[in-house]
Amino acid sequence: LLVLALLLAGPLAVPANAADYAPVLPAVRDEVQRRTEGNVSSYTLDLELDAASGTIAGTQRVTFVNATGEPQDTAYFRLYPNADYYGEGGLEIQRARVEGKLVEPAFSAEQTVMALPLPAPLPDGGSTEIALRYVVTVPENSRGTYGIFSRDTLRGAWVVADWYPILAGWDPERGWRLDPPSPFGDPTFSDTGLYDLRLTLPAGLTPASTGTETAGAEQAGTVRWSIRTGPVREFAMVLNDDFRTQERTVGDTTVAVHTDGSGEAAAGGEVVL
Repeated sequence: LLVLALLLAGPLAVPANAADYAPVLPAVRDEVQRRTEGNVSSYTLDLELDAASGTIAGTQRVTFVNATGEPQDTAYFRLYPNADYYGEGGLEIQRARVEGKLVEPAFSAEQTVMALPLPAPLPDGGSTEIALRYVVTVPENSRGTYGIFSRDTLRGAWVVADWYPILAGWDPERGWRLDPPSPFGDPTFSDTGLYDLRLTLPAGLTPASTGTETAGAEQAGTVRWSIRTGPVREFAMVLNDDFRTQERTVGDTTVAVHTDGSGEAAAGGEVVL
C-alpha cells in the first residue's frame, strides 16, 4: 500500500510537519477562505468510523454555490458507493434537509444519483444550505475501480475515495453529469470544493488524506481527528495502523510518502521520493 501526498507550494503552502507551524495555520486558512468563499461549494462533515460493522456514519452540511451560469431548481449529488461493482458497499441516505426543511430525495442511475428539490430556483452565484445524515458501508477487499473504495483485510487498511455524497459535476455543454459510474479507472466528475472534516477513529488508526490532519486526545479508545483542506476536487483518505512516513523538501514543496509498515513498502517509498 502506497499513498503519495503532495502539499501545495507557494504562499499558501502548509508544511508537512504542520504541528511545528501552528501559529501560521490560521493565517493560511483565512487566506484560502478569503480567496474562495462564496465562489465554491463547501462541505462540513462530522463522522465516526465503526471498524466492527465496516461503516462510516454521521452528518454532512453542504453550502451549495451555484456556479453553473444559470438558475437551478435541483441539487444533484453522486453516491458512488452504490455502484454495483462495490458489492456489499453502499451509501444510505437517512435524512436530507434543504434550508432546514426535510425533503424527499429522488434516486436514479442505479442509486448513484440523488436529486434534492430546492425551495425556489437558485440564481447563478447564489447559495443554499443542505444537511444530510447517512451511513457508508465500506466493502471488504473490493476490486471495484481498482480498490479505491475498500477495506483491505490483509493490511488492515481502509482505502476510501468516492465515498461520501458529493455534488455532481457540471459540464457547460452537457449540464449535470449524471451518467452511471464507470468501473474503469476514476469515475469521479466533480467541481472544486472546500472540506472541513471531524472524524472519530479507533485509537491507532491514522489518516493519510487530502488536507491537513490534526489529532485530538485519545478518549475511551478513540481519537477525534480534524482535517481541513483548501480548494480541492474531492476528499480521499487511507487509514492504517502502521504507516511509515518519509518526507523530502525541494524548494518550497514538501513531498510526504506514507507506506505500509513493511520494509519492502518503505523501500518503494524511497524510490518515489
